[in-house]
Amino acid sequence: MEKEVRRKLIHLLSGGVVLILYLFGRDIALLVSFVALIALLVVELVRIDYRVKIGVEELLRKKEKKAFLGATYFLISAVICLSLFPENVAAASLLFITFGDMLAAIVGRYGRHRVFKYKTAEGFLAELLANLVVGYLFVGLVGILMAIIATLVEFFSFRADDNLLVPLLSGSTGALLLWILR
Repeated sequence: MEKEVRRKLIHLLSGGVVLILYLFGRDIALLVSFVALIALLVVELVRIDYRVKIGVEELLRKKEKKAFLGATYFLISAVICLSLFPENVAAASLLFITFGDMLAAIVGRYGRHRVFKYKTAEGFLAELLANLVVGYLFVGLVGILMAIIATLVEFFSFRADDNLLVPLLSGSTGALLLWILR
């Protein structure tokens, strides 16, 4: 299996935060995310500062070899989203990374219409479709705009980590719109 496909299948694990949220509530989901973040930060610091191998080196992108993993940024965004946003907004914004980003990468690998070096029209459309479904299921019509924001942020993010930006920007959009519309 290709390295990128294996990386994206790991994204499915991030959906566990949302599962915990709905099974056990916000407090437990926040606690689990926070503890996982602290543990991962310790591992990351040891991996980066002392060059200790942790068993995932073959899956790392070049930029991750000397910097935090995408999973670390995801957990940072999970803690922030669970702390600040309504549950349905937090869930949708985190699932955009779980499903949208994963499908964009997998479908995009086989896409024929390159838009940027690593981005294809097919990947963009796959992510948009997945995000629209997730957004609508969790937040209704507001989720549609959240999904569009998430997809555009993912598509145009090159330097900043999408695991942090997508949930925070789409979640902020959703929370703000729900607040305005109440």
